[in-house]
Amino acid sequence: MAKGEFIAFVDADTVSIHPETFDAIERLLDSGRCVGGATGVGLERWSAGLAVVYAMCLPLVWLTGMDTGVVFCRREDYVAVGGYDESRPVAEDVAFLLALRRLGKSRGQRLVRAPERGNTGPEVLIYLGVVAAVNGLIWIRKKRKK
Repeated sequence: MAKGEFIAFVDADTVSIHPETFDAIERLLDSGRCVGGATGVGLERWSAGLAVVYAMCLPLVWLTGMDTGVVFCRREDYVAVGGYDESRPVAEDVAFLLALRRLGKSRGQRLVRAPERGNTGPEVLIYLGVVAAVNGLIWIRKKRKK
């Protein structure tokens, strides 16, 4: 059992963790404004299709505050919501974050996305969206010429 004041869980899809990630998590939890959150994930490789899917999912993350990557909270809050339900075959992380969000809401706190320098920011998504659009236009133009 974890003994620290703050605990974090690394998603299996997380490729690497920036060295300053845990400093950012500690600052966020020390602020008292959040009940927990996640760092989000960046992709190892990008393509036009991946950029479109990633961009489509991002508003859901922004609206719900629920994300993946390194998920973090205070140990006492983890215990208070019952932790991860290991009996669930899937989406135990979603159930955990929903319970954590409810707990935070009752105290005026929210889920947050921790800044991680190794992750992909919105500026990269905008760039990749432009690249995807240009590639799409080039593909359409080539199809029309045939």
